[in-house]
This record gives sequence, structure tokens and C-alpha cells, in this order.
Amino acid sequence: MAVFRRWCKYHGLPRPEAELQIIPGRKFRHDFGWPAYRVVIEVQGGVWARGRSGHSSGTGIVRDMEKVSLTSVAGWRTIQVQPTDLMTIQTRDWLRVLLTSDPQDRPESPEVTK
Repeated sequence: MAVFRRWCKYHGLPRPEAELQIIPGRKFRHDFGWPAYRVVIEVQGGVWARGRSGHSSGTGIVRDMEKVSLTSVAGWRTIQVQPTDLMTIQTRDWLRVLLTSDPQDRPESPEVTK
């Protein structure tokens, strides 16, 4: 948490809140978020886990899909990354686009890379 907050500060991004609970009546939390901008980041740690480990099980995947969908319906935008991609230039560029308060001041969307 503290490392990501320092990384955001270094890159001129607003300070994120951690473990943000934004859907009333639901227990799930979002890894990081910026309520003023209605933006959250989900770090998908179970991407490469084998077997029945939490997020990588069928039930976990369905639960995560519901979480992202409910968040979108509530008017929030979600960035999903795996842990190794959290503090990358690509994530920084996505956040710069989403955390610009005035849509007219937003930089052009970064190129999609695969």
C-alpha cells in the first residue's frame, strides 16, 4: 500500500485510498480508489494460481465479474491489473487519463499495447 502511494506521488498522481468499499450492502472492497474521480484499481493476484485459490476458482471469477459490473453500474471506472503491472508506465498513463478532472483537459488515450 505505502509503496503504491509513494509511486503515485512520484508520478504526480493523487493519493489513492486503499481497501475502498463503495457498493452499499456488499462486503467486497477495491484495492485502490480515488472517490473524487470515481476510479478504482483492482489487482488480480490469482491470475496464475492453480487449483481452487480464491480469485482463480470459477466462483471467484464470477464474484470478481459481479464486483466490476456493480462498480460500473454505480458510475465508477475500473482498471484491472496483475501485481507485476500495478506500477508500470502503462498503468500510470491510464491513471493520468482517468484522473484528469475535466474531460477536455484529458490527454489522448494511450495506445493499447498487447
